Amino acid sequence: MAKALHVYITDKGADTISVEHVFYADTEDEANKIRLAHLAGCSNYALAEAEGRVDEAIEDIAEHERPHPDDFEDDDEETIDVHGTVIDDDEP
Repeated sequence: MAKALHVYITDKGADTISVEHVFYADTEDEANKIRLAHLAGCSNYALAEAEGRVDEAIEDIAEHERPHPDDFEDDDEETIDVHGTVIDDDEP
């Protein structure tokens, strides 16, 4: 069974949560290693951690519940350049 490590960041000066990170892995230890790597490179997360505004929850998930890059592909999606021009991805 796979793991999903949920990290919730409470907003500074508020009693709300507007950010959630989710780290997926085969084990809780692996998910925590990914979390720590992200923590090292994300200043907002690091500040929230230092200020005690972070809560965590680990969840067992079925393998089919883990996101996969193919889940986010859309063959009909248009690519638009910075000028608003539709790029034909089918052209060689």
